[in-house]
Amino acid sequence: MKSSPKADKTFGQHFLVNAGVVQKIVDAVARHAGSAPAHVVEIGPGPGALTGPLLARGLKVTALEIDARMREHLALVFAKEISQGQLQVLEADATTFDWAAWEKQGNAARVICGNLPYNVGTAILFAALQNARETPAFCFMLQKEVVQRLCSDSGSKDYGVPSILLALSCHVLDKFWVNPGSFNPPPKVDSGVMTYVRRQDVDARVDPLNAPEGFEAFSAKLRRAFQARRKMLRKAFPKLSEEWGTKRPEDLDPETWLMLWKKGDLE
Repeated sequence: MKSSPKADKTFGQHFLVNAGVVQKIVDAVARHAGSAPAHVVEIGPGPGALTGPLLARGLKVTALEIDARMREHLALVFAKEISQGQLQVLEADATTFDWAAWEKQGNAARVICGNLPYNVGTAILFAALQNARETPAFCFMLQKEVVQRLCSDSGSKDYGVPSILLALSCHVLDKFWVNPGSFNPPPKVDSGVMTYVRRQDVDARVDPLNAPEGFEAFSAKLRRAFQARRKMLRKAFPKLSEEWGTKRPEDLDPETWLMLWKKGDLE
């Protein structure tokens, strides 16, 4: 592969160089993409460490890249795949990408994947969850503590609004950790890769795709509670019974939070 431009701190770039980690991610994406030439979207491909192996699996890839230097590099390295229609490189900011408009053009991705910038990774994850309605599976690399937070259970110090929303919307199938030495340049923290799929039994009132108002209203109640996570819930929601009002936000599992919201007790 031709030498690539150096990482730019402006974009939070840390390029994955560990072949073993690349293989594990590509295996996960391919497993959920299904038979080639299934379509996947890669967010922030950079110099193409994942892009190449994904293409080698026979997958059709749309790459969203905000960095013009990287788009130029990808155009050179994968000129053949682009000319054959196997790879499309779009100038796009994944934090504001219009998934709905893109899908209306006839695009449908089986998997959305990528090594996400640490500073906007959670925002990208939830933007895709709430707007990419044709995509059932996701595989993202984020900062380790973010993955821990997203996958945490009630009672954990990491448990909070993101973990509740994700648990009610998706099933996390797998996660693993990646050390700083797997990147160039190495970040100052560990990373984590998580693979998850949309739940088929998601409650209709908080479905991020089909009930966005409900999803946002429920999210607002959760944020209200966790702003004072060390206080009893009756401080935030006086209507709660003694059974729940004496609990703290992290004591309630996602299903209990949803039940209380549906009953109208979170007022």
